[in-house]
Amino acid sequence: MIFSEVIKNFLTISGIDEKEANKWNFMCDFAMNSINLRLRKSEYTREENSRLAVAAAALAYYYYAADNSGSGVKKFSAGDITIENESTVEYAKSRLKIIEQSVSDLLYPEKSEFAFYSF
Repeated sequence: MIFSEVIKNFLTISGIDEKEANKWNFMCDFAMNSINLRLRKSEYTREENSRLAVAAAALAYYYYAADNSGSGVKKFSAGDITIENESTVEYAKSRLKIIEQSVSDLLYPEKSEFAFYSF
């Protein structure tokens, strides 16, 4: 898995610009290393590495969303107007779950009680 691919995918998923993303390089690196610890084998094809880079970027986005979650307000009402949205963290978690399932053939399952996320 190539770090620059993880960053490129993180930019796409998060919608932030490169300058803002530079502040999150450490989180992308951490996510990539977390994925690397679960690899089933030592060598992967280009296509498999691309899939793993997307998984690492999705994990980094989950961390990013959790860190930027703010107050966690999901519903706001003012008079006759009500706005209700899925939180960014819930969205990131649902996307991560889907992406992780798509690379499950490449990774050992997360078994640690100290996992950084759980479903």
